[in-house]
Amino acid sequence: MKKWSALLILVVFGCSTEPSFNYQPVKFGLGEGYEEVELQDGRVQLRVLSFYGHSAETLHQYFYRRVEESCGGPEYQVFELNEMIDVCADAKCFKSAVQGLYKCT
Repeated sequence: MKKWSALLILVVFGCSTEPSFNYQPVKFGLGEGYEEVELQDGRVQLRVLSFYGHSAETLHQYFYRRVEESCGGPEYQVFELNEMIDVCADAKCFKSAVQGLYKCT
């Protein structure tokens, strides 16, 4: 009975965790991580990309993590924040992202 209980716990919790997010700069949307472009008006366009079905909550956390790293703390203003899903099949998304504009204050 203990073996079945342990197996059930392993299956339920082992399958429900997200894979680790590859938090690193990427170029041209190739790879998982983040890319940012500074605009002429001083705002920065930041995109956090995932290829492994990370939740929107996870991508939002990495968006705000990068903004705080870039601004050296919580002194910033977010102007826009959008979620995008590029490719979905069989109820599974293969590329998702959050994209937004921010400016350090």
